[in-house]
Amino acid sequence: MSLSYQGVSEAKYQVGAYQDIKGAEGLDAHHAGQKAVMKKLVDGYDELTAPAINVPRIGHTKRHPVRGIVSRSTKGITNARQLLARDIMELRRVYPDIPNSKLQELIKMNKKLYPEMRK
Repeated sequence: MSLSYQGVSEAKYQVGAYQDIKGAEGLDAHHAGQKAVMKKLVDGYDELTAPAINVPRIGHTKRHPVRGIVSRSTKGITNARQLLARDIMELRRVYPDIPNSKLQELIKMNKKLYPEMRK
């Protein structure tokens, strides 16, 4: 079954390669770490196979009325680990109901794919 036909509740907070999870109705596949910066910090970074998590559009591309939007600021970020840590913190801030197990899955996927994350 294609993700575009899955219910939002089934696909919400699903973790996987961007190309495998994108397209769920009402959700955005959010790259963690942020793709624009990862391209600069990680050799051979491929945004299609990069770790991502499905999140509600509100808070990702549309501002949440209380919690705002996931920060894209790169101030003070000099390596991939810092970037991922910032992204995890922002996901927790904007989506307080996100299960820790999903964030841990995202971290493990990054560590598996990118040696830069293990330094």
